[in-house]
Amino acid sequence: MQYLLGIFNLTMLVAITLLHGVPACVVGVVKLLTPVPKWQHVLGQAIARLCQNWQVSCGWWLGTFAGVKYHLNVAADFDVRGKYIAMPNHQSWVDILMFGPAFNYSAPPTKFFIKQELLWVPVIGFACWAGDMPFMKRYSKEKLAKHPELKGQDIETTRKSCAKFRDHPAMVVNFCEGTRFRAEKHSQQQSEYANLLKPKAGGIAYAIQALEDQLDGFVDMDIIYGPESAELWEVCCGQVNDVYINARVIPMQEWFKGKSYGDDPEYRQRFQAWLSDVWQAKDQAISALKTEI
Repeated sequence: MQYLLGIFNLTMLVAITLLHGVPACVVGVVKLLTPVPKWQHVLGQAIARLCQNWQVSCGWWLGTFAGVKYHLNVAADFDVRGKYIAMPNHQSWVDILMFGPAFNYSAPPTKFFIKQELLWVPVIGFACWAGDMPFMKRYSKEKLAKHPELKGQDIETTRKSCAKFRDHPAMVVNFCEGTRFRAEKHSQQQSEYANLLKPKAGGIAYAIQALEDQLDGFVDMDIIYGPESAELWEVCCGQVNDVYINARVIPMQEWFKGKSYGDDPEYRQRFQAWLSDVWQAKDQAISALKTEI
């Protein structure tokens, strides 16, 4: 029965994705052919709303038909016209769907940092591109050693992508850990955090640099699944009973403004220390919640 339930729910999630993704692609084509910046902005907002609707719809479906219960402790003081950078922990691709039930329509539309490889995924890739999702292309140390001219291009891409959000509301989501949490990765890193991998500061620092004069703050977000394993198939099969989501707003820091992460070593060190403090507090909050559930 769990297998049949999984097939049913997964099929419906695919249907919901196509229901929102295909119109997003159509609007994206119109946006691509429209030479007027004002209309490009309007069409971009329409795509962002479709993405928001997709998250809310998927979250509702999982809550209704997969038996997921959402336990929310989410700040209510968001400006839906504002700009935020969200910093959730990362455990599963399911994390992306949790922004729907967490915020519903009380926060700006989300913009995820997307790996460039996803650009070639049918429907989803083009919809993400048309919706101005920032695509990231990371280079290995070996490739950078052979092609030093590529150094810094990923950061420049981040800066340019985030600059697009200056014209409209957005919650830019940065999974600072860079990859999904796994016990083996945690061990390999020798992470000092009990529940988290070490955060990477570069992406979020350059996003701040692109948006600093318009940034309203940061969303420190914790996502905890019960049981801990929460792959999409397991969720669809009804094996994930509870999802706990905490989200709190951290104000924009004045000392971030006018600084360059790449060119100012003192600022870079101070910023890394600030992010480590945020991560330490997040780790403690997750540990405290786990003792209660």
